[in-house]
Parts: sequence; C-alpha cells; structure tokens
Amino acid sequence: MKSRKKSEQGDGYPSVWGSVGTAHPSSDTTLYVHASWALSGVTCTASAKAPGRADYLRACIKLDYPGARPAAAARWLDQVTPSVDKAYAKAKIPVASPLYRSGHVVSYLQEYNHGQGVTYSVTLLGTPRTKV
Repeated sequence: MKSRKKSEQGDGYPSVWGSVGTAHPSSDTTLYVHASWALSGVTCTASAKAPGRADYLRACIKLDYPGARPAAAARWLDQVTPSVDKAYAKAKIPVASPLYRSGHVVSYLQEYNHGQGVTYSVTLLGTPRTKV
C-alpha cells in the first residue's frame, strides 16, 4: 500500500486519511486495497475475488485499541460473513451485517457492487464513552 495521504473533503466535513494499493496475484486477478482513517473510524475494503481478502479484513477488524478483543472480533467476522454473503446473493443490493461492539468501538461488514465486482468492507467506528 502507498503511504497514507490526507484528503480534504471541504464544506465543513472533517479531513480523512487514506491509503490505497493494487496487486496482481495472478494474470486474471486484481487486488484492490483501500484503508481510510477519519476521526470517527477506519474502513478497510477489498474485492471479493482478491486472494487474501479474508485475512486482510480479519487483520483490519483485529486492530488493537483500548477495550478491544481482537480474537473475538475475528471470530465474529468469520461467523457473520456467510450470512452477509447469503443476504447479498439473494437481494443483489448493498447488505450490511449487524453491529459488533467491542469496548468503545462498533464494527460492521458490508458487501456491495459498484460496477467493479463484489466488494467487502469492514468499518470500525468510535462510540461515545458512556456507561451502558
């Protein structure tokens, strides 16, 4: 992946940091990788056909932060992926998983197609530090 760069959104939106990369693991496969960091969270994206996609998304959801449970987050992702796949195959519209909460962070898996093939993204969002 390339070094992260700051992207100014303008019109009062906060800046976002991002890093992108591509690889060609085989002659007929392109791996697109995108990670973005904002004040609110991190999103990691990879194409469905990308070799190593599952490992990349698992590494993303296992990011360490106060209150994180990386192993539990990886297990959740492994468990929720088949149901998101099934829902997307049936609906053919963007589908997101239920939220997974760990400490002060919620995460979700999304599957969609914006014209470049089926894509998965894992998003981790910070939540207010309130007692529940």
